[in-house]
Amino acid sequence: MPLRGSGFLAAVDAIRARVLAEDRVERAGLATTLGGDLALLDQVIAFLHGRDELLLDVSGPAVLSRRRVTDRLLAAVAAAATPLDFAELSAVLGLPLSVCCEVVGWLEREGRLVLDADGRIHPGRGVTRT
Repeated sequence: MPLRGSGFLAAVDAIRARVLAEDRVERAGLATTLGGDLALLDQVIAFLHGRDELLLDVSGPAVLSRRRVTDRLLAAVAAAATPLDFAELSAVLGLPLSVCCEVVGWLEREGRLVLDADGRIHPGRGVTRT
């Protein structure tokens, strides 16, 4: 169960700021933000992941900001001359396929991306090609 106090909230703010500042942060790097307290780090990651603020790359293990990945992904789809498939999107972003699939799934449910019958990703509501 997460700690509930100003120390926990300060740790949440510190980890959130670190992840927002970098594209990808290894778990060990995040631990240094909290003075090496791995138990506290696990609680903070669980808290932020439960609120869909973090993406977990299990191949890393690394932590990514959902907001940053979403912004990059939408920009890549908007900038593409033709619709991308998942492998192309993963290569363009330099992110694991699993992370791309997770974010595309959220954005498809929100209507911001559309998948065609061939599995290609098109801009949806509010996304314009650049």
